[in-house]
Amino acid sequence: MIKKLSYVLIILFVLLIAAGIAIGSVLLNRNGGFSKEITLSGTVVHEKLGVSLDGMVPGKTVSYMVSFKGEISQTYDVSLVFTPAGDCTLADYIDVNVTLDGKQLNAGKLNAYLSGDAINLGLSATEKDKSVLEITYTMPAEVGNEAQGASAAFKVEITAGQKGAE
Repeated sequence: MIKKLSYVLIILFVLLIAAGIAIGSVLLNRNGGFSKEITLSGTVVHEKLGVSLDGMVPGKTVSYMVSFKGEISQTYDVSLVFTPAGDCTLADYIDVNVTLDGKQLNAGKLNAYLSGDAINLGLSATEKDKSVLEITYTMPAEVGNEAQGASAAFKVEITAGQKGAE
């Protein structure tokens, strides 16, 4: 009887360890980004999106997606400006990739984006179809201990309006 109970306890212990490993793996590799929709009209739209890249580990990618929908079908001017909003010691290690509707527009290290220079893009948006801007932040797998404990907090300001509007 005691022998059977000890076997059951050992099996339960092993199952609990396996469950803990599975849950920990999911939590460490979760994608912390967000998705937002912006409706474009005749007025200029300003959106500030806060980004915090705390807890990045080598090989991790976080995606931020912004969908643009137009009230009328036309081309819109859109600009992105990245500005520091706190500690950005991780900026030297993070790769940024900017795509619009699946086409790469821009890529480089985060520290180059934090200069305050605008990334300008023209996009076509209709009432029915959306244009999707995706910004991905990746810490390459080869980054070592030098990035341990580093973080990056910044804002991405999106300004969008009808093409040629002030």
